[in-house]
Amino acid sequence: MRHYLYIIVFLLTALTANAQVPEDANRILIHPKSGDVEVYDVDKVSDISFVQIPEANTTLSLILTTDASLGVRVTKSEGCQRYIATCYPASEDIADEDLEAYIIAHKQYDRKVNGAVEFTDLHYNTNYIVATLAFDEYDLPCEITKLSATTADREASAPAKVGDYLYADGTWSTELKTNKTVVGIVFSTNTSATDKTAGYTNGYAMSVKSAGNYTWSTSPSANESGSYISSTDDGDLKDMEGLTHTNALLSNASTHPAAQAAKNFVAAPEGTSGWYLPSIGQLIEICHSLGQLDDTSLERTTSGAINWSKEATVACINNINARLSAVGTGKYDAVGTTNAYYWSSSEHALNSAYYLYINKTYYASLQAYYKDGKFEVRPVIAF
Repeated sequence: MRHYLYIIVFLLTALTANAQVPEDANRILIHPKSGDVEVYDVDKVSDISFVQIPEANTTLSLILTTDASLGVRVTKSEGCQRYIATCYPASEDIADEDLEAYIIAHKQYDRKVNGAVEFTDLHYNTNYIVATLAFDEYDLPCEITKLSATTADREASAPAKVGDYLYADGTWSTELKTNKTVVGIVFSTNTSATDKTAGYTNGYAMSVKSAGNYTWSTSPSANESGSYISSTDDGDLKDMEGLTHTNALLSNASTHPAAQAAKNFVAAPEGTSGWYLPSIGQLIEICHSLGQLDDTSLERTTSGAINWSKEATVACINNINARLSAVGTGKYDAVGTTNAYYWSSSEHALNSAYYLYINKTYYASLQAYYKDGKFEVRPVIAF
C-alpha cells in the first residue's frame, strides 16, 4: 500500500493534515487524525499551496534464523524518518486494518537508521511475521512492510551439567546464548526416584530471580506437606522431594502463599515440572554444587540447627552470585546479600517448617521456624 501526503500551507500556518478545498472556498475545515477539528479563514485559494512529501517505507531481508530467533535487515526509503518493528506468530492472523495499531502497541524496536533487528525467545519451527511501520519527516505513520519467516527446528541440548543455563524454551547450555532468556541455573543432574518416574530425568535448576517474600502457611496444621522431616540428620538433609511437598501444599493453595508464589512465579519452560518450593535437600544441594559450600565448618546445635562458618558462607555466596551475574544486570537476583531467609517446602512439625538463612556478613544456617513467618521464595524446577 502506498501513501502520498500533501501538506496544506497558507499564510503563516502549516497544517499536517488532509483537507478538501473547493475552488470558491474562503474557509478550510481541518480534521486531524487525532485532535479537535479546526476551521481557518483564507482570503483566496491562491493563499494555499500543496507540497508532496517523499514516500516513507522500508525494505526487509532475512539475515538470521535459529531455533529461537530471527534476524532481519531493515533499509529505509529516503522519506522515512524512522520506523518501528515487531514480530508475532503468523497464526495470530492480524487483519490489515488492525495491523498499524498492533505494531504501535507491540513495538520492539524504534529506530532512525538502517540496520539489523533481532527477535529472540521465539518458538522453534514456527512461522512468524516481522512487521515494520514507517514514519515520514512529519512523524506521521505511512507504509507497513511485512516479512514471513520460520524459525529452525529445536536445537538438541547436550546432557545437562551443574552450572548450565536453563532457558525459557526448555533447552539448556553451558555457554550463555544471548538470543534466549535464562530462567534458571542447573544445580543437580540427579533427580529423585519420584521425579524420574514423572519423566524429569535431566536435573534440577534454581530460578535466577526471586518470587518475593511470603508466609509458609496462614493456617498451620499437622502434616500439610504430606510428610514431616523431623530432624536435620544427614538422611533428612537429602530430602529432594520439593515437587511432591509443593503439590501437597497446593491442594489447599489459598492457605499456602509461599508454595502458590513459587508455582505462579513465571511461565515454566516446556517439558518441565513447573516452578515449585524447594526441599531442604535441594536448598543444601544449591549451596554444595553451585556454591561449593565447605562442610568442614558444619556444626550442629543442641536445638537441631546446622550452622556453617562465615568464611564458608562468604565463599558459597560469592560462587553462586558469580554464576548468576553472567546472566546480565537486571536479569537476576543475587543471593545472600541481605538478611536472606529462604523457605523450603520441608515441614518440621505442626507449627514449623525449615528455612535456610544465608548471609555473608554472618553465617549460613538451616533450621525450623514458625509457619506464619514471611521469608523469601526462590523457586526451583525439575526438567
